[in-house]
Parts: sequence; C-alpha cells; structure tokens
Amino acid sequence: MSVAPRGCSSSTFLDGEGSGSGGGAGGGGVSYDTFQRVCGRGFAPWEVHRPQQAVRELLTAGAFKGAVLDMGCGIGDNALFIAKYTHCSVDAVDMLPKCITFAEMKAGLRNMREKVNWQCFDLLLWDESPLARAGRSQTYDVALDCGGWVVGSHGWRAVVHDHVLKPGGVLHVLALSDQEMAPGGPARVSRSELEELFSAGAGWALQSVRPHFIELHPTFWGGKGQAYLVAAQKVDTGAAAGAGAGEAAGGGAAAVPSGPSV
Repeated sequence: MSVAPRGCSSSTFLDGEGSGSGGGAGGGGVSYDTFQRVCGRGFAPWEVHRPQQAVRELLTAGAFKGAVLDMGCGIGDNALFIAKYTHCSVDAVDMLPKCITFAEMKAGLRNMREKVNWQCFDLLLWDESPLARAGRSQTYDVALDCGGWVVGSHGWRAVVHDHVLKPGGVLHVLALSDQEMAPGGPARVSRSELEELFSAGAGWALQSVRPHFIELHPTFWGGKGQAYLVAAQKVDTGAAAGAGAGEAAGGGAAAVPSGPSV
C-alpha cells in the first residue's frame, strides 16, 4: 500500500501523489477536488449527522479519557458526542473551513460552543498549527481517526506518533477494509497491512484489529461500508531502547551468571 511522503500536504496526497489503490475490489482513493466539493455541506455519503456506531461503542467501553483529538473531524458529530458524554477535553481538526463552519453551527444549535475546540488546518503542517503554538504537542491521551487517514499517509502516522500523542497514548482508527467489495470510494486496507503499519518496529503496540463498518448515507452502498476498527498504543521507543541498554549492562531483572563461556 503506497503512502504519502513525509511533509506532503494532505491535498497533494488525496490528488494521488504517493497514493495507491489500497487492496480491495473498489476504490483507489478520493481526489482532493472531489473531497473538497462534497464535504462540509451535510450531504457527503459519510456525513450521517450522528456519531459513528464505532465511536459510540468506544465511548461505552471507556476508550476516551483525558485529552482527545478528533482528526479529520468533518462536520463534528463524533467530537460533539465525545464532549457531551465524557469529561474529556476535546480538540477537533479538519483541513476544510466549511467543515469547521458546519461543526461550529451544530455546536451552537446544541448549546455546546465551549465544549469543543475547533481548529482548521492540515495535520501534516502540525508544527505551524495553533495547537502546536499553544503547547499541545505530545499532550493527547487519545487520538481518533474515523476516515482512515493515518492508514493511507505515513506523514499522518508520523505526526500522530511524534507530535500528537503522549507516551502511552492510544490511537483509534476506523478505516475501510479490503472486505468491502463495492466499486469506487476510498482506498481499502487489509488486516496484514494494518499489522505492518502499527508494528513494534514502527513505534506502536497494536492492541486490536476487529471487523466493523463505517456508517454511510442509506443511498450509498446500502448505508454502510465494511471497515476495520483499530486500536494502537504509542510506544516510547527512546525509553524502550534505554531500558534494553540498561538490561544489557546488567541492570535488568535477570542477571547473566558469570563463568566460562560455552
């Protein structure tokens, strides 16, 4: 599965530079022009005006705690749901201004203007963002991606791992799976690809990959697309390397007996 190069803008990635077909029978991705045209008006197939079923299940299971970042928040339903039913501080980011405008309108109608901190910027430009300038780097306990962006872009995964999550923080991803055989639509991902993308060598501890679905408008694919719901914990590779070096120097729990070599 091809991924966006580090530093590539999200719009460039959507337009196909560095993007691939993803593994299923269907789509090879959504162009930026299409994405920009259909999103933020409340009529895109994934703008269902309620939190995704996967997000409702995660909340019921207690997955959201502390500081939460909703990445690619769209028109805001997931972020508003988390803010309403938890005591978390919730920041929500999307790169399309009209999505943030729509989300802020929803928050106002629900008397929740102060419950979510809405931000409009490209996540790949994190270092230049208002959240980075506000000292929010590596402060999030939970990151949520209900579009599978981190699956398709190495740049997004690097930003989430290196700049968004604190050590031990957890990323939850809902991504269209290779089990979805309908034509068209976003790129697919397989279980084996997910295991590779979120491997220990990449700085993650993969907690779970389970079949799920993305809720869609009833007129699109019958209202749902087959997906994987992923949970991966950030591993502090520096600390892990330090611990390994300490054990090698004799500081580990198991001592190496002295004596003649065999």
